[in-house]
Amino acid sequence: MQTRPNPIFVPRNFAVIALFGHVGGAALFALIGAAGGGAVAVWGAFGGAAFGGALGVFLGLVVSTTEDDSVDDADRPSLPPRLPWTAIGGGIALSVAVCVISFVANFRHSGFLAGSPCPLLSDGRGAHRATIETFLPAQYTCVYSDGALPLVDPPLLAALTVMALAGAVAIAWGQLRLRALPTGGIDPVVRILTGAVALFLAVDAVAGVVVLVGPGVS
Repeated sequence: MQTRPNPIFVPRNFAVIALFGHVGGAALFALIGAAGGGAVAVWGAFGGAAFGGALGVFLGLVVSTTEDDSVDDADRPSLPPRLPWTAIGGGIALSVAVCVISFVANFRHSGFLAGSPCPLLSDGRGAHRATIETFLPAQYTCVYSDGALPLVDPPLLAALTVMALAGAVAIAWGQLRLRALPTGGIDPVVRILTGAVALFLAVDAVAGVVVLVGPGVS
C-alpha cells in the first residue's frame, strides 16, 4: 500500500538560501556600483540586499518545503534543529524587509547617505546645520537652526527600528542556541555571514533609536 509523502520543511535550508541571496546580492551590486563612486556602491548594496534577499526568501520557501517519502517520522529528530534555524531564517527575512523598505524610501526622498536630501528642504527654514541618519535612507532627520524635520513618519521609523532589533536578536539567539547543541553545528561561512547581518541590524537599530529620540522627531 502506497503511503502519502510526509511534507517536510527544513528551516536550515531556508535560512541558508535566503542568507546567500541577501548577502550575495548586496556584494554583487555594491561591486558593480563601486565603478560610479562610494554613494552608488552603497545604493547598489541596499538594492542588491533587498532584491537578492527577496529572491532568496522566495527560493528558500520553495526549495525547503518538499514532500519526501524517504524521511519518516523516526528520522525527523536527525534533521537540523528547527527552532534555532527558524530564528536565524526569520532574522534574515526581517533584514531583507528592512532593506526593501529602505530602497523604496530612497526614491521617495532622493537621497542615500552621502546624498542627503535635507538641503533641498531648507527653503523657508533656518540654516541647515546637520543631518541625523542611520544606515537606512528612510531615517533622515534634517536639523536646522530653528528646529528639526524628520523625512519619515515616526511610526514607520519606529517599525523599522523594531524590525532591525528583532532580526538581530533572533539571529544572535539562533547562533548561540546552535553552539549549545551537541548535534547542532553551523558552517563557518554561514556563521560569519549571519553574524554580519546581525551586526548590521544591531547597529541600525541603535542608530534608529538615536534618530527617534533626537530633536524634532517625537
